[in-house]
Amino acid sequence: MRKLAQYAMRGNKQATMVAVLFAIIPVLFWISAALVALVILRKGYRDGAQVFMWSLLPAIAWWSNGDPTPALTLIGAAGLASVLRYSASWAYVLVASLVAAIVSMPILASYLQDVMVAFAEAGIQLEAQQKLPENVDKKLLQTLMEGVLGAVHMAILLACVVLARWCRRLCLTQVVFKLSFTSYVCPFGLREHSLWLSLA
Repeated sequence: MRKLAQYAMRGNKQATMVAVLFAIIPVLFWISAALVALVILRKGYRDGAQVFMWSLLPAIAWWSNGDPTPALTLIGAAGLASVLRYSASWAYVLVASLVAAIVSMPILASYLQDVMVAFAEAGIQLEAQQKLPENVDKKLLQTLMEGVLGAVHMAILLACVVLARWCRRLCLTQVVFKLSFTSYVCPFGLREHSLWLSLA
């Protein structure tokens, strides 16, 4: 992930290409969301919006095919990264993630209702030896599964932002190391030139 983040931070073109590539893959959409959050934290809202808009296109395509998870994850991770960049407070990020999970729950439930009911019924069949009631209210199961989906979605959003924050720290550490190295090793006449090269 470190090498991938360093490659994405070379420019908006590289970041957009990597984010769109992972947004196309349904299982790895969280990497795309983490990269969008990284661009927002590292370069700001303008560059982050550009990468976000391009990576949102394949996510919308997945939504049109019945899976809103990649799009909701991209939107949520970008929102949490924006909150973190503006406030620099993880408390606000936690509150924002809770709001995003509450908003996403009915959307996820409406598209994944059949899947939720199937998993719930399978779980009841596995626990049949414990003499659970045979007639279980499907609305209750749906509400329970909505809560589970919201909690999982909230955890994914927070994981994406934490991963982006960690990658940002690695990138900043590398830049600081280059600056420190050139300031101590290079001669005085070449110090300013070397500093510009390390920042390029």
